[in-house]
Amino acid sequence: MKKKLIARLMQERVVGVRSHEGHFFRADFEHILQGVLLEYVPRGLYVTNFRFPLFDPAGPHLSYSNRTPGSGFVGKDELSEEELVDHVLSVPALQQSLVIGPPMSLIQFIDYLPRLQNEYARLMHAAALILLRQEDDALQVMEAIDPKRIHASQKGNYELLLTSLRQRSPDALNLLERARDQNMRAFGCADPMREGGFVERVGKLVRRRK
Repeated sequence: MKKKLIARLMQERVVGVRSHEGHFFRADFEHILQGVLLEYVPRGLYVTNFRFPLFDPAGPHLSYSNRTPGSGFVGKDELSEEELVDHVLSVPALQQSLVIGPPMSLIQFIDYLPRLQNEYARLMHAAALILLRQEDDALQVMEAIDPKRIHASQKGNYELLLTSLRQRSPDALNLLERARDQNMRAFGCADPMREGGFVERVGKLVRRRK
């Protein structure tokens, strides 16, 4: 399969879509990248419903994403590039992620997290609450986490968020801002939240929802 042709066809078919190394995501995101990932393997490709919170300090991974049941694998030479794009855009779950409706909000992301059933998802729940300026709720979530079940690579971030919330310091927001910067670079795109500054922009989003 010709990756560049598939990318061009996707960009022609979906207005405003951005792409990076098989990821195709909405351009109107706020905090959550959302769209489709085409994972190329020697015998074909996997089609994944892609989600990723840009404030995750662990860096890009697929823990928040899922392959589409019944349509998640396309064999090599099974479809032409045009047919593949038609196939991807015909799957209702992928249409919802990439085309239909507004981008995933922090509230929707929080509602989605319990499906993951792990302690790190609870840490990200707290991070989302911090961005919503619900620090008391975030602290309650953090204090319910079992630190023994947090991976060693993320223990430092867990401790920083917990300490920051207890001391009401800006360190938590600063950590999430750095994570966003790193993840935006990893996905090779400019950051629309940078207009007016990250923290100021978060404040505007929260006020708009009230």
